[in-house]
Amino acid sequence: MAGESDAKTIPIKVGWPPKSNDSDTDWALVGRSALAYTGPFRLNESVPANETQGQIIHGPLTVVSVPSMLGTTITRDYKVYNREDGIYLHLSGRFGTFTAEAWWRKL
Repeated sequence: MAGESDAKTIPIKVGWPPKSNDSDTDWALVGRSALAYTGPFRLNESVPANETQGQIIHGPLTVVSVPSMLGTTITRDYKVYNREDGIYLHLSGRFGTFTAEAWWRKL
């Protein structure tokens, strides 16, 4: 969750903009733990979907923090949760043995 950190993977002492005394090793760990991308998305019509769950396909990716992924697609399952404190969107996807998750809350 936000605010938590595993010191082995995400050094909390580095910040933006990078400082001259930040180590390349720390920044490499930040980069290894983060994925940022943009590109068009669409519903995956081959997976059943309804108002609260389904699957989206991002891509082809037009900007991505991992250069080898440029032009590829990413598939993510989504679920929408309507809770007392707001509406939440949860995306999850598998990348080999790694599962990536993202949460958004509608304000």
